[in-house]
Amino acid sequence: MRKISLLVLLALCLSACGAPGAGEGPAPTPAETPVVAETPAPTPVPTPTPLALPQEHAYVFSYPELGLSFPVSEELAPLLTIRPGVHFFDEGGDSISLYLDIPDGNEAEAGSLVRVPRREHFDPERFYMWYMAHIQVVAVSDESMYVRVGPIGGVSGIGFEDIDRYESAARQINGDFFVENLTVEGRDSLPVLTPEAVSAEIVALESAPAETMTRAEGAVWAFDLLAADNKDKEYPLNFSDVGAGT
Repeated sequence: MRKISLLVLLALCLSACGAPGAGEGPAPTPAETPVVAETPAPTPVPTPTPLALPQEHAYVFSYPELGLSFPVSEELAPLLTIRPGVHFFDEGGDSISLYLDIPDGNEAEAGSLVRVPRREHFDPERFYMWYMAHIQVVAVSDESMYVRVGPIGGVSGIGFEDIDRYESAARQINGDFFVENLTVEGRDSLPVLTPEAVSAEIVALESAPAETMTRAEGAVWAFDLLAADNKDKEYPLNFSDVGAGT
C-alpha cells in the first residue's frame, strides 16, 4: 500500500511540473515564417548640380571646361538654368543642357550644346546621331566641333498663360543665336557657301560631260564652293584615293 501511494504521489508531482502525459509527444515546433527578400527601390539618377541658376540681370555664362561662353539676355536670365551633361544621353560627356524655369517648380528643356572632336562628329554611336534629334554645328575650334542639339525631353506643367513667355525665351537660344554669339577657344569660322562659287560651278557642270565624279573630285568640288578661314590648315589624310594637298 505504501508503494502504491508513493507511485501516485510521484505521478502527481510530475503532472504538476508539466511533464508530458501518456500518449503525448514533444511540443510541436512552430513553423518558421518564410523570409521574402525585398526588391530594392531603383536608385534615382541624381540631378547634376546646376552651373547657372536664374538671375535677375543679364550676364555672360562661361564654362572653361568646354572652352565656351555666351551672353544671357535680360529677358532670359530670370528663366535660365544650365546643367552639365545631357540627361540620360550624355551624363558625363562634354556637354551642357539648358532649361527654362516655368511656374510650380517645373522645367522645360531648351536644348543642349555638345563638344565633340572633329573626327567624331559623324560617328553613328553619338547619341544625337542615333536619336535623330535636330542638330546644328554652331562653332568650330582647332580640334572640336560644337553642336547644338534640339530639345529631346518634354515640357510639363506649362499653362496657357505661360506659353508666350516660354516661346519667346526659347526662340532666343536657337542654333542661330549660338552661331552668332558662342565664343570658343581657338575658334575657326564655319564654312559658308559662296554664291559666286555656286553660280560658277552651275555653269561648269552644265557644260561638263555626263561622267561620274570620283570621291576625290567630289571633295574638291565641294571644298571650292565653301569659304572658311581654316582651308590652309593641314589635317590627317585618311583616304588612299585622295592625293596629298587636295
